[in-house]
Amino acid sequence: MRTYNSNGITINYPDAIAFAFNPFIVSVRGKDFDRIEIKSSINGKSITLGYSAYSNACYADLRQLTQSLYDGIDFSPEYDDGIINTNQIMNLAITVQVYSSDTLKAQTSAIFRIIWGALSYGEVYNGFRTAKMWRGLPYVFSVYSEGAGKLIIATDGVMRKVVDMPSVPGVYCLPLDTPAKDYYDVYDFSGTISQATFSNKFDLTFSSSAQGTYTRKMRIYVGDNEYSDGIYLRWIDRHGFWQHYLFRGGNTKAVVSSDGEFMRNNLLAYDQSYGYQGISGRRQSYGREDTREICAPLVDGDTFDMLMDLPTSPVVDMYVDGGWIAVTIKTGTYTKTGEDLQDFICNVVMPEYFLQSL
Repeated sequence: MRTYNSNGITINYPDAIAFAFNPFIVSVRGKDFDRIEIKSSINGKSITLGYSAYSNACYADLRQLTQSLYDGIDFSPEYDDGIINTNQIMNLAITVQVYSSDTLKAQTSAIFRIIWGALSYGEVYNGFRTAKMWRGLPYVFSVYSEGAGKLIIATDGVMRKVVDMPSVPGVYCLPLDTPAKDYYDVYDFSGTISQATFSNKFDLTFSSSAQGTYTRKMRIYVGDNEYSDGIYLRWIDRHGFWQHYLFRGGNTKAVVSSDGEFMRNNLLAYDQSYGYQGISGRRQSYGREDTREICAPLVDGDTFDMLMDLPTSPVVDMYVDGGWIAVTIKTGTYTKTGEDLQDFICNVVMPEYFLQSL
């Protein structure tokens, strides 16, 4: 938290980087003030929020401001050969004014970098993590960049590519356009690429040697698409990163419901002159919801934790015929047993069926 003091008034407000779905608390303490106003601008519209003081204190949770930054924003990645800014980091400027009646007693302003997501106690943001991609299916990995840095992408332990990151801080998606047999490593690099040495006559590639400091940020394993009925999903996890996973498809459950009223024909016509079902009446329409069971078999604990963000993600897409369609995950109970390997099972609510009605 940051602190501003003026005229016996203490204003506490968050640090420069915050998450959109975490509490965003501004607190004011002191004597002889009765209200505060917080002013900001969202999508070109000026906003003023007012709060009354009680017992020499006033508190405001501004999550409605941080979340409204993303209204109408499409941050779905495109699977091309470039670096994609996902628009999952937005800037928020606020001004806090403290009043006693109509007299301004204290005022401070601040600018925040708001990241889409929510961080829990004890979690590390943008730390080392593992993921998996499947050959033949679209994939990008997400990374947070403070701006103007460099990434090294290595395949099977050999450095292959240096990527210059944009100067603007953000969450970026990058494709993996160099084939790998087993895995990729992604490094956060600070320094210079000093030399390139022909290191293996059977490899027919050059291996670069780096001088400087570099930290491994990701290990991405490569797998084959081995499911004939596989369900490929992508979603945004709680840290604002895009995740992808290929699940084994299971049974499909269809729930049919009746919508509308039951209409009875009281004209006593035994033919169809008063409707398709005549005297017997008819139902207005029906509804149908299809749920598909999916399974990630025998995953380790870290992968299970990563998949646990899927049921709570507000953005889940399924890959169908070369495109992505929005789906939802059915609510339920998920139990992590503590075993070395266990199945992760959930249910996908498929897109709406359009049915006939009378």
